Amino acid sequence: MKNNIALLDLMMSDQREANPLYLPGPHWQAYQGRILQSIRKHGVAAFRSSETISKGYGDPLLLDPIGSLFPRGSLKDLISRSLIRLPFLQKLVFEQQNLIRSHANRVLSYRARWFGAEWGPRLRELARNDGLPETMIGGCENYVEQDDRRYAYLYLSMLRLYQGFRDSGVPFDSARGVMEIGGGFGALSHLALHRHPNIRKILYVDIPPMIYVATQYLKHFFGNAVIDYGTTRNRPALSFADSDDLEIFCICPWQIETMRGRDVDIFLNSTSFQEMLPEAVDNYATHTKRLMNPREAHLCLFMTPPSEETAQRTTDPDRIKNAFGPEFEVSRLPDLTDLEGVRGYHLGTRRFDSAR
Repeated sequence: MKNNIALLDLMMSDQREANPLYLPGPHWQAYQGRILQSIRKHGVAAFRSSETISKGYGDPLLLDPIGSLFPRGSLKDLISRSLIRLPFLQKLVFEQQNLIRSHANRVLSYRARWFGAEWGPRLRELARNDGLPETMIGGCENYVEQDDRRYAYLYLSMLRLYQGFRDSGVPFDSARGVMEIGGGFGALSHLALHRHPNIRKILYVDIPPMIYVATQYLKHFFGNAVIDYGTTRNRPALSFADSDDLEIFCICPWQIETMRGRDVDIFLNSTSFQEMLPEAVDNYATHTKRLMNPREAHLCLFMTPPSEETAQRTTDPDRIKNAFGPEFEVSRLPDLTDLEGVRGYHLGTRRFDSAR
């Protein structure tokens, strides 16, 4: 993966002038500064093993409690690490860190056994038929090992949810355009593109610096097919070409207002709506419906059950479902829950009034 700090700086500079609806909400405000500082210092080549870069949207193992709080090398990080080197703390911290690593190794071992028993034949079939892309790029340490091959656990978890939507009738096999908001670093879009060459247009939306990480990650696999913020920021209107060329638009949130066309057959959102304020969700839902295919449209939402811990800084799943009414009626997919408790909702297939 390559770095392009000039692109990152451009995004962050323009964000200062953006409508508040497109700024990070309370959930992400604390994350943004930490992630930004760490990317500028260390780059993105190994971002998936960096807790300061990918905690919250990626798949780090979270082995270092201090590392997950402050960017490595920052003043707070240096002070914290100086304190834990004091004689009366050093032994305690050392033993705690060893315990964390020991538990992490056990998790990887037990997870490999579980997947081998439950998913072994399915994984071998997918690997044999090239059903999975390369999943370890970016320094992934959070993996499942099967038959001497490592698969990123995040991809396998996403694969289960994706397969549930496909089994419920979401037409990944015939879709041309897919839109995703808040997709982490692009794993789900990567998976869909790898498995379905019929998908030729991707609209990928996220806040910086996450959209920067996703842009560079997807560029690693798809090269010039990824159209980045530096290319699109001054265009008064954005639209896909009327061709079968692969186009992956990685845009910042405020650019969604300039997007034209109704090319989106499938919309994906993996928990990020819950991490926004309700008014931001309403705005995104309005634009999403505006951009969807007027003949047939599918929405796939992944959501976690609400909790008291996050209630003050997140949006309730019922509120999110209502934002897409009345065009779509929500239904939860039965037994579609991944190992992290993420649930799948398919909002059906509906025709818009303008198409009737």
